[in-house]
Amino acid sequence: MATVMVAFVFAVSCKKETATATFSNEGLNASNISFTPCHGSYDKGFYNPDSVAVRCYGKTLFVTHFNLGVNCGWQDIDVRCRLSNDSVYIEELEVIPLQANCICETDNSFQINGLAPGTYTLVFRQSYPTIYQRVTL
Repeated sequence: MATVMVAFVFAVSCKKETATATFSNEGLNASNISFTPCHGSYDKGFYNPDSVAVRCYGKTLFVTHFNLGVNCGWQDIDVRCRLSNDSVYIEELEVIPLQANCICETDNSFQINGLAPGTYTLVFRQSYPTIYQRVTL
């Protein structure tokens, strides 16, 4: 029974989902959040370095955070962003209905909307070390 429950939790926690929650700050918001299934020691190895790819189209940033470390019991990811001067602070928070005693990695993609034209530093707080990425709209 315990084995079936662990297999169920793993299967549910690693399927692709789309989050609907957003956090807004002065018109700034994250949307279209999606992520890949867990990957780790079986296909790419644990603790791959975090990296970020950012594309700009108009006033929208398309962001992918590769190798974001999450608890294996995660079900969803909520992305929050906050603008302070020329920095956009980004928090990627996993939604964990059932805490697991393991960590896996996911690739998390989302859009940031509501920025005025200019140059910004994106600060990813859930990476270690913290990732800083400069972008110009």
